[in-house]
Amino acid sequence: MPSISTNSLVVVTGITGYIASHVALTLLREGHRVRGTTRPTSIERANSDLKKAFTENGITSEILQERLEIVGLDGDDFYSEEAWTRVFDGADGVEHIAFPIQEIDASAVDKAVQNATNMLRAAKQTSTIKRFVYTSSAMATIIAPDYVDRTITVKDWNESAVNVIVNGASIDDYPALKKAGMLVTYAAAKVMAEKVCFEFMEKEKPSFELVTILPSTTLGPVLHGKPSMTPGLIYSTMQNDISWKDNILPQWTVDVRDVAKLHYLGLTREDMVGKRWFAASGPWGPNDIFAIIRKAFPGHTIPDNFEGGERDKQQYDNSGSTSLLGGKWIGLEQSVLDTIESLRARDLVKVEGRV
Repeated sequence: MPSISTNSLVVVTGITGYIASHVALTLLREGHRVRGTTRPTSIERANSDLKKAFTENGITSEILQERLEIVGLDGDDFYSEEAWTRVFDGADGVEHIAFPIQEIDASAVDKAVQNATNMLRAAKQTSTIKRFVYTSSAMATIIAPDYVDRTITVKDWNESAVNVIVNGASIDDYPALKKAGMLVTYAAAKVMAEKVCFEFMEKEKPSFELVTILPSTTLGPVLHGKPSMTPGLIYSTMQNDISWKDNILPQWTVDVRDVAKLHYLGLTREDMVGKRWFAASGPWGPNDIFAIIRKAFPGHTIPDNFEGGERDKQQYDNSGSTSLLGGKWIGLEQSVLDTIESLRARDLVKVEGRV
């Protein structure tokens, strides 16, 4: 099936989210129409916040009026084939970015699988859909500090997390995972949901095509609202607060704009079909972030480096994604500084000048 063409309608789930808002912005810039989902109680605010953010990033009010639509889905709808069939009506592509789990508990895996399954069933019932891009996670391959002395590839699956969370193995048998806490459940949920996607394609043979994107720690400018997820680490650091340090594991990093570009390419490139793709540019550690901020803002108080804040030693083969991006990723320094600038522009952080 051909990839989507200009002026296609693309459903973006969880459109107010950090990554999803960037994906929507990229789609609008590329001439597509966007139907974003959010909670029904958030529609008015989402319309206001996103339109302001998109306008600030070069999208005219006329384009937004014509090309941006936001629809509400409540908690139960996220697991309903019927609800997703309504949302997908007339759509050409799907960017499923939202993770439909509010609490990372024992039910997270079942919920993630149920959500993915019913969305795929709904997509199969929608004859216009050509591509389904699913946002997985680099943790679906391995989760630090479960280090292996070889390069991780997209052929790897995080079987350690699955064995503990799904198969009932004792975490004592996987001591490296103990520090990961609830992220073990998150990783297992991502593994099982992503596998369901590929199994569905093999068994059901729908007319649409599947691409999965596996982002690592994502940094870069925040388009609206207060920072959450990983940009929140930079926000806290700028407040001289690193209470998060014991919950952060060595990983690779990626700029949110590169993640958005890979999601867009997943809709448009034939060579991505049926495959997994890392969104990961290189290793990082909290101490790297501290060094970048100290250099750029020498007058700002930044926490001291700490043991365990070194960069990840695990290697990933990101050569395929590197090629898709023309051999160039946005680097960690630019990601960190652009994150800070996006927060400073909205008076969320106070910082003097920049070297």
